[in-house]
Amino acid sequence: MISTRLHAFSDYVIPATIALLGQAPGRGPGTRRIMEIGPPWHLAYTLVTRHEGGLVPHLSMRTHLALDALSALTFVGAGILMRREPTRDRALLVGLGLAELAWIALSDDKSDSQGPITPHG
Repeated sequence: MISTRLHAFSDYVIPATIALLGQAPGRGPGTRRIMEIGPPWHLAYTLVTRHEGGLVPHLSMRTHLALDALSALTFVGAGILMRREPTRDRALLVGLGLAELAWIALSDDKSDSQGPITPHG
C-alpha cells in the first residue's frame, strides 16, 4: 500500500514531470494543451486535501483519489480520442493515465493527517 505521505509527495512531483513532458519538442498541440491543463488542476485539489501535502486541508483522501481517477481517465480518453495527434503522444497519454490508475489503486485512502475541526469529528 502506498502511504498518504508518499502519495502527497507524488502529487507534486508527477504533475511537474507531466508539465515538463508536455513541453518536449515535437509534441502535438492537443497533447501539449492536455499536459498544460492537467498539472495545475491536480495541484489545486492537492493543496486542499487532508494529507501530508495539503496546505488548506478540506478534501478527504477518498475524494482526492476520486479526482485523481477522473484526471487519469481524462488522459486515457484524450489518448484514445485525439486521432490527429501523433501516435507516440496518444500512447503517452494513455500510459500516463493507466499508470495513475494503478497508483490510485495502490494508495491508502485514509490519511493520518488531521484536517480542519468539524462539529461531527
